[in-house]
Amino acid sequence: DGDVSISSVHACFNTLNSLSGVGILAIPYALSSSGWISILFFFLIGVTTWYTGLLLQRCLKLDPMVRSYPDLANKAFGKK
Repeated sequence: DGDVSISSVHACFNTLNSLSGVGILAIPYALSSSGWISILFFFLIGVTTWYTGLLLQRCLKLDPMVRSYPDLANKAFGKK
């Protein structure tokens, strides 16, 4: 078969590594092309992402059985 698996931590590290590499190259160009308004949007998106993370953390702490996004959706909206 040749199936190879990696841990979740390793997968997250690889994803963050890829995204940060692209971001290091793309963000300065995007900010310089867009002007001052892009800095405001960049900050606003960061704050929104942070707040969304807090909401997810609160939801996950409410029920220890919720371990994934599908579990969270089922808990919030019920099963189909």
